[in-house]
Amino acid sequence: MIRNIFQKAAVTLAISSSVVALSQTSAADDGFYVSGSITATELGHSINRNTGSADSPSISSNVDKTDVGLRLGVGYKTHVTNDVFVALEGFYSFENATTESLNGMLRSTVELDATYGADLRLGYDITEKFALYALAGITALDFDNDTGYTFAPPMQELSETETAFTYGFGAELQMTDKISLIGEYRITSDVKFTPNPDVVGGFVNKNYLDHNALRLGINYSF
Repeated sequence: MIRNIFQKAAVTLAISSSVVALSQTSAADDGFYVSGSITATELGHSINRNTGSADSPSISSNVDKTDVGLRLGVGYKTHVTNDVFVALEGFYSFENATTESLNGMLRSTVELDATYGADLRLGYDITEKFALYALAGITALDFDNDTGYTFAPPMQELSETETAFTYGFGAELQMTDKISLIGEYRITSDVKFTPNPDVVGGFVNKNYLDHNALRLGINYSF
């Protein structure tokens, strides 16, 4: 549902922004900028449960949850040719995505609190007003993980920060010489973390997170 809302918003924003952009004559300057955006964050949690027995193979499960977050960034952009530019951006995102899964009798909850990191962007100006870019960088995921059995509390709590490679693509539409609109899709996959051992058996399970984010925002150049 949230993804559909963002897709409709993106189409509407692109059409209306294109009309406005046609009336502008100045391109945004290179240099420092600040960025603010909202994100639709999809958090996936996979568990490969270690049963400790060759006669009882591991049990796998996967859940996904999408929520809305708020992202702030600071970056520097410069053109290396008339049409090609690079940008380096650091960011912090306030997240609110939570997943809960049942793997047999094992209940596991992951609550994503924040993501932060840095990206390098390589872009190309399609027109004076519109540009496309690819990105690659490092993202840290700050999250809590609670595990336990449905029949045997207490829960085991874990606070963790894991870092992984991020890649994606985006588009930038200049509105004035200072303001541009940003649409971006980011992918961070197979983020491995080690939870506390099972309450029963003491086995350690393989856990992975996937973090995908669609963001819409505004850049302001200085």
